[in-house]
Amino acid sequence: MPYYRSFSTQRSYWDHLLDIMAQLATTNEDRNNFDVWLTASTRDLSRMQKDGEAHTIYIEHGVGLQRHREKRLECLRKADLRLVPNELSQGELKTKMGLDSTIIGTPKLDRLVRIPKPEKLALCFSFHWTDSKSIHAYADAMSYLMAMGITVYGHAHPRIWDEMAQIYDSLDIQPLESFEQVVENATVYLCDHSSTLYEWMALGRPAVQLYRPNSQTKIGQSTGLLYQKYPIIQRMDPQTLQADIDWDYLALGSSKAVDDLYPYLGVATERACDVIRSYYEHE
Repeated sequence: MPYYRSFSTQRSYWDHLLDIMAQLATTNEDRNNFDVWLTASTRDLSRMQKDGEAHTIYIEHGVGLQRHREKRLECLRKADLRLVPNELSQGELKTKMGLDSTIIGTPKLDRLVRIPKPEKLALCFSFHWTDSKSIHAYADAMSYLMAMGITVYGHAHPRIWDEMAQIYDSLDIQPLESFEQVVENATVYLCDHSSTLYEWMALGRPAVQLYRPNSQTKIGQSTGLLYQKYPIIQRMDPQTLQADIDWDYLALGSSKAVDDLYPYLGVATERACDVIRSYYEHE
């Protein structure tokens, strides 16, 4: 039996590995003769292979449709397993890279679907690292909402968290570092572009895509196909947020998007571990 290890140089990948590693830890009690490394980053995957690790597993993070670069093709090809969240990402990996993969769903959601929705209305704003300056365009809108007596929280991609936490503090907005904290405290999630928009929809809660009409940044450019096939129902700019909005009755996202993008919802960790253990059963 193999000894399972994980490796991640960025906080944004931890959630995609922790629960899987927790379940695989029981296998490690019967350690035998070789290590298997799990990672959710192609950069880390390449680094491990260059360090001589023969057995590696790539777990695609987020909702899928990562922009895999040609220089990462070889490390993906060398991986023992390529685990992806859904058919859409599986098709992209096959079409663009010519690589087979196995669908496991999204393990990080297994814990989140069990968290009860807060009873009191609370909004959480979140910004992706590719357009971190967007928060300044929404500062007045967030202040307006708080003046209306609405609870407002702040979240951001882990790559820019330290910077964003300071900005939220300066705006008297309570920062929530982890997405799990957001799920525990907020009822409505507002984000410029991120897989978390769809994860929020999978939890049965209304998501809002933020945009700036005059921005040069093309929202969702890294996941263009995703937004085309499954558009977010609500899209708001800073001016819209200061209009008369009935936050308690926002429409929920498409059930088809949830069904298509999140197979094995609630049991994805178990699915991933079954696939991994089955592969190495006879090694």
